[in-house]
Amino acid sequence: MATYTGRIIIAPCATGKSHYLREHPQCDWIEGDDLYKLCGIPYNEYEEAHYINIEYKKSGMKIITSTWWTLDDVDAIIFPPIEILIERCRLEPRPDNNPVEAVELLRKASEKMANPPQIFFSIEEAMEKIK
Repeated sequence: MATYTGRIIIAPCATGKSHYLREHPQCDWIEGDDLYKLCGIPYNEYEEAHYINIEYKKSGMKIITSTWWTLDDVDAIIFPPIEILIERCRLEPRPDNNPVEAVELLRKASEKMANPPQIFFSIEEAMEKIK
């Protein structure tokens, strides 16, 4: 993996990415969904979004997203307690939000890697460590 000044953090749906960034306006991270809209990437175009992540990481941007294609070039993954994700999805249902499946896919993909991304259990922890 090449060394870039930008960063990519993958966090499953309902982790609180939007909430965290709204509550921390001084934070120099962008949510992936906002970046993809700016780039004209349609919803659920995971592979195309992945390449956008990498290109913007190379330019120094810090991206937190639930959209990924491979974990190559990903700096960290956030695995909040699954019970919290399920409850948040119940309170704010959205199409295609399946936190159990998302977490399982991320775990399996990271376990197959020789050098997996760092693992965190909250956004706060990840933001403190990944700069």
